[in-house]
Amino acid sequence: MAPVEWPIAARSDDRAAKPTRRVDRDRLPTVRADFFLDASARLTEQERSLMTAMLADLVAAVADEVRAAAQLRSAANDDSADLYERLSASGLLDIPQVIAVLLCRAEEERVAATIRAPGSATPATFLHILAANDDAEVSAAAMAVILGRSRRRDRFDAPRLDLDDVPADAAVHFVYVVLAAVREEEGAAGPEADRRLADGARSVLARHDEGKRMEGLWFALVHALDGAGQLDDETLRSALGDGEIGIFTEILSRRAGVDFGTAWKRVAAGGSELACLLRMAAVPREVAAEIAAVMSGSGSTGPAELIGLFDSLSDEAVENARGWLRLDPHYREAISALGGADGNATR
Repeated sequence: MAPVEWPIAARSDDRAAKPTRRVDRDRLPTVRADFFLDASARLTEQERSLMTAMLADLVAAVADEVRAAAQLRSAANDDSADLYERLSASGLLDIPQVIAVLLCRAEEERVAATIRAPGSATPATFLHILAANDDAEVSAAAMAVILGRSRRRDRFDAPRLDLDDVPADAAVHFVYVVLAAVREEEGAAGPEADRRLADGARSVLARHDEGKRMEGLWFALVHALDGAGQLDDETLRSALGDGEIGIFTEILSRRAGVDFGTAWKRVAAGGSELACLLRMAAVPREVAAEIAAVMSGSGSTGPAELIGLFDSLSDEAVENARGWLRLDPHYREAISALGGADGNATR
């Protein structure tokens, strides 16, 4: 099967193409580090481009909010680009939780793009049908997802990151990093300028709401579907068929009794990881076969191999994996770091 190319972001990371590119021995430390990175873990060019575009957009959006709150002039597009370039070069944007969110969004886009038909631009009928649901909670939750999604797509339909998607402590770190760059850009030094800028940052952070994260909106919708008795196999099929990979994962997460992050890693990984998740979620074999066929383009595992893995897992192995995944992640990480058996026979 020919691989499906997923969309590259509108803004590419073209810093390497600039005439000021470092040459010869000046590049050697970076080249050596890059050359010996694990090839299986490196970013693809699509992931790098998409993550760069989302991060640059988030920097510009937060900077604009801070300027507005501090009653400073609005920046031109070139100013926002320069702001991002300075922060990127400084290393100040290397905030682990922010990078983790960017990577998750890039992976979601990759998987969703392999599910949707190439060139398809049809509306998400799954969500619109749920928005017209007779159950008021389901309808409201579906509409919240639709509205949340609209804020996270740009005019080219490329994904955007909202500050609400960033965990609270990382959001504080991020806003103040951007604030420092705005201060430098404006030449706004001195106690009065710092006070106005700090007030602007506090105003932006006061509006930060983790409950509006996409993961939170997906959780609320799946919770409402569960409460309405509509969390069945047909809903799971419909979510996947419309490329709603986040909702699909949240349904599997709830049915399997594991957290969303754990479920997402298995959906993105495919293979035995996905097969085990489907078994933990009590997905019938015929539905698992349909999922295997749809998901085959997102990984190296073909439909026949995936359903073979699904069939090969014993009930005991599945329950052992579920028990292991329900343990505190810090405990699991420590066991793995010490070289201990991880209690997960499905990997």
